[in-house]
Amino acid sequence: MKKIDDFMYKVDEKVDKIFQPFFKVTRKYFVLISSSFLVLLLGVFLFKIYYNKPRFVASLVEQDIKQIHKVLHRIDKDCNILGFKGQRVVIDFLTVKKFIGSVIGGINLAYPDKWDGPYMKTNPTMHQHFYEIARTQSGYYIVPGEGVRLPNGYVVGRDFELGYVADIEDMMKPGGVLYYKGKKFAYRFRFKVGDWDPVFGAREEVIEEINEVLKEFNAAMPFSKNNELEFCTQNVKT
Repeated sequence: MKKIDDFMYKVDEKVDKIFQPFFKVTRKYFVLISSSFLVLLLGVFLFKIYYNKPRFVASLVEQDIKQIHKVLHRIDKDCNILGFKGQRVVIDFLTVKKFIGSVIGGINLAYPDKWDGPYMKTNPTMHQHFYEIARTQSGYYIVPGEGVRLPNGYVVGRDFELGYVADIEDMMKPGGVLYYKGKKFAYRFRFKVGDWDPVFGAREEVIEEINEVLKEFNAAMPFSKNNELEFCTQNVKT
């Protein structure tokens, strides 16, 4: 046991001799070394934020666009969207509670009285620019606003146009101006715009009234037939 203790003591002495200069330097420059280490950690942290910022922003844009589409789909169900005024419509009306007329924010509604706003607490923006509805030859799309710099570096309206002949579907493919690392910066309407019957207007109230009339008519049919049969029988007897 004593031999083991002597051996360990000698090992400790040798380790102390080897690392003694290092410990002296460490104690002397401890503040400088610790500060440098903290600065290095902070630099790595900031670099990761800077490197991942475009991807984070891209995710937010994609979420905003899908959320706006969900709200517009609800508005179409409530009020029936007939169409849009102009080729581009700024989406800055989702916080409106009430309005007068049948047009709001460039959207023409069949049943404005059914408006159930506000549909969102704030109108989503990117770099202080509202999102927009772009009408193209292939359909309607929700896109970032004019002048917005996208996470991939392209600027809407400067580097590319979202006009009527724009092929937005192609732009949303990998390598396109509306695509960045799996994220798409446009969303096509999943509902039909202007699907309104001008005769009945597809109004639920009208349909319900027609159903009620048909029910009453069908219910009265047996009595009418019985009365007719009884009248005929009486005439035959006479």
